[in-house]
Amino acid sequence: MLNWTVEIEKKFLIKGPLPELKNGEDILQGFICAQKAQEIKVRAYSNKGVLSIKTKIDVFKRKRIDIPLSKEDALDLLKNVCSKPPMKKRGIELIFKDLFGR
Repeated sequence: MLNWTVEIEKKFLIKGPLPELKNGEDILQGFICAQKAQEIKVRAYSNKGVLSIKTKIDVFKRKRIDIPLSKEDALDLLKNVCSKPPMKKRGIELIFKDLFGR
């Protein structure tokens, strides 16, 4: 049985300057399927790959599963299965403490 998680979409307006964005990781990302209710994407990181499947539950929630791949398998899917060339992204993790004033 697949281990689905629920993803809740929230957006926040951040006032004031952001911290300097440095480091991060280069990502190649492509879509096998990109529709409003379903999304299947492939990501190739520096040392791994991920196949992500998302399905819409409601306007703010989606079921999501990430299936680990080797970097080589992810690059193969990006080259041979995705309908458009992959996009290059840079992933940076920001951790905000006391986001809700707690």
